Amino acid sequence: MANQGAPKKVAFLTAGGLAPCLSAAVGGLITEYTNKHPNTEIICYINGYQGLLMGNSIAVTPDIRAAAGALQLHGGSPIGNSRVKLTNVKDCIKRGLVKDGQDPQRVAADQLIKDEVQILHTIGGDDTNMAAADLSAFLAKEGYAMCVIGLPKTIDNDVFPIRQSLGAWTAAEQGAKFFENVVAGERHAACAYRAYRAPPGRAASHGLHTASTPPPRRLCSCAESSANPRMMIVHEVMGRDCGWLTAATAQAYRARLAKRMLLPALGVSAERLGVHAVYIPEVAIDLEAEAARLRDILDKQDCVNIFISEGAGVKDIVAQMEAEGKTVPRDAFGHVKLDAINPGKYFADTFSALLGCEKVLVQKSGYFARAAPANAEDLELINKSCVVAVEMACLRVPGVVGMDENKDNELRCCEFTRIKGGKHFDIKEAWYTEMMAQLGQPVVPA
Repeated sequence: MANQGAPKKVAFLTAGGLAPCLSAAVGGLITEYTNKHPNTEIICYINGYQGLLMGNSIAVTPDIRAAAGALQLHGGSPIGNSRVKLTNVKDCIKRGLVKDGQDPQRVAADQLIKDEVQILHTIGGDDTNMAAADLSAFLAKEGYAMCVIGLPKTIDNDVFPIRQSLGAWTAAEQGAKFFENVVAGERHAACAYRAYRAPPGRAASHGLHTASTPPPRRLCSCAESSANPRMMIVHEVMGRDCGWLTAATAQAYRARLAKRMLLPALGVSAERLGVHAVYIPEVAIDLEAEAARLRDILDKQDCVNIFISEGAGVKDIVAQMEAEGKTVPRDAFGHVKLDAINPGKYFADTFSALLGCEKVLVQKSGYFARAAPANAEDLELINKSCVVAVEMACLRVPGVVGMDENKDNELRCCEFTRIKGGKHFDIKEAWYTEMMAQLGQPVVPA
C-alpha cells in the first residue's frame, strides 16, 4: 500500500438510525484531519444520502475544526441522518429526492464529482456502508476515483466481521440506566414490608398479624403499582435479528444492581429488582415452560422483570398478521417496522394471560439509549477508529474500519466484500451463559 498523501477533499455523512457514536465519530474525524492534515478540505452532507442527492452540504470551517472536540460530549448526529436507499428508485422519487426518470445513484455520483470528493467517510450500519461501496464502484466505471472508508455504527452489534460496532457499549449501559431509573421505581410498588409471623400474645398490642389473620397489603412507594401487586414489567430493547444488545443491557443492569445499597427487610431486594428473563431472537422460547417458571417468581416476589429484543418472535407476529390479511409495514430497505408491530406488547399480552398478572407495563429504552453521548469505552474505540480511517484515506484503502473477528480482533480496514449485516449473537459467550444459568432460564438455540 503506497501512501498517496493527504487527500485534497473529503466528505462525511451519517445515515440510518441514531447510535451513541455519530457525533463523537464526526468530531474525531475532524480532529484527526485537523491535527494530521490541516490542509485537507472537509464537507459534511446534511441528513445522510438525502443531503447528497439534494446537494446539501456544509463546509467545515477553521472555527468548526477548533471546537470539534465538543462533539464528543453529545449524542445524535450533528449533521443529521436519514433512511434512504439509493437503489430504491421508487422511494427516492416518492420522497422528492430525485425526479421521475432519474437514477439516484447517478444523481449522487454527479454530486460527488461536482464537489470533487476524493474520500467519502460514511458512518452507519451495513446498509449505509455497502451503499457507499456500490456508489464508489459506480464512479469507478465512470472513470472517477473515489475511496469510501466507513465506520460501523449499529447498537445491535450485528455487522460481519466486526467484533464491536461503535456505540453498542454505550447503548447497553444507557438501557440499563433506563430500566433502573425509569422502570425500577415501579418495583417499590410491591414492597414495603413482608408479612411475618408474630407471637399471638404480641400481635394485638402491636397491631401485627398472625398466621390466623390475613396479612396487610404490602406498603408501596409507587401509587400505580400499589394498586396492582402482581405486576410484570417488559423492557423492550432494540435488536432486530441480533440479541447482543438485549443480553448486554440485562448484564449491565445486573452489574449496576449488584453495586446498589438495598434493604431486603423492606422488600428492596435483588430478587425483586433483578432480571427474571431475557428473550432474544437466537434462543427458542417455550411459552408454557417459561410461564410456569415466571409464575413461580411472581407468586414469590409479586413481580417479574423481562428483558426482550424487539426482534424476538417477529416471524410469528408477521405470520399471524399475514394470516389475518393485514398489511405488514416495511421501510425503504424492506425491513419490518418493528415499532408498528410492537413485539413487546405481543409478549406482554401472551405472558400476562398465562401468569395471571394484574398489571403489565411495557417500556422501550431504544430512543433513550441510542441518542446518548458515547461513554468512555466507546470513545476510546471511536478515536482509535478515526486514526485508522484517516491513515487509510492517505493510502486510499477502501473498507470499514473495525475490530476484525477473523484477524484476532485487529482494528483494521475490513474489505467491503466481507461486510454484511444480520450477524447473530453468539449465545455461547461465557458471560451470557453464566447470566442465564443464574436466572435459571434454559438456553435452546432457535
